[in-house]
Amino acid sequence: MGKNRERRRPITKTALFIRAVRVSLLVSIAFGVLAWFAVSSTSDAQAGVWEALRFAAGSALGLQVFMLLTLSVLVFQDFRTIAKQEKLYGFRFRDEMEKYQIKTFQQIKGEWFVLVGGCRVYAFRRGFITDFGKQKGSMLGKKLGAKMMVECADGVVRVLGGDRSVLTALQNWVNDTQN
Repeated sequence: MGKNRERRRPITKTALFIRAVRVSLLVSIAFGVLAWFAVSSTSDAQAGVWEALRFAAGSALGLQVFMLLTLSVLVFQDFRTIAKQEKLYGFRFRDEMEKYQIKTFQQIKGEWFVLVGGCRVYAFRRGFITDFGKQKGSMLGKKLGAKMMVECADGVVRVLGGDRSVLTALQNWVNDTQN
């Protein structure tokens, strides 16, 4: 199975959310199952081991739930940008994805730029981003932690953050559609 396997149906906001938080979600489920097995154990001979395992699994589960909630806040900020586009252009995201038959989490051509990069969702309709500022890197390295200010059609200046290659691909897509 390929990395960018095409789905049978057009993507939805729910699918984008799950794709963005999938690693944290899977780890949370794994620790939840581990904690459940640790709690359900009744053997007195291994009580000390199970107590330590319970503590470790419970702590890890708590941390993963916290991480999942934190990532969810980031993704919901990205969904607010989608909602602004829906309001500005008068469409429903689901209908647009169906209309253009966007079934992958990496659509970088045509009317839409849709990409899930790390734990961020980048979904922009042609014409929504009107101008770019300078891309700035961070001390995390060349690939991670880039930020860029963009001016949008609704008059709001937004700061986009994420992988430098994603922001460069977005900038190239906008420049290609303007030419």
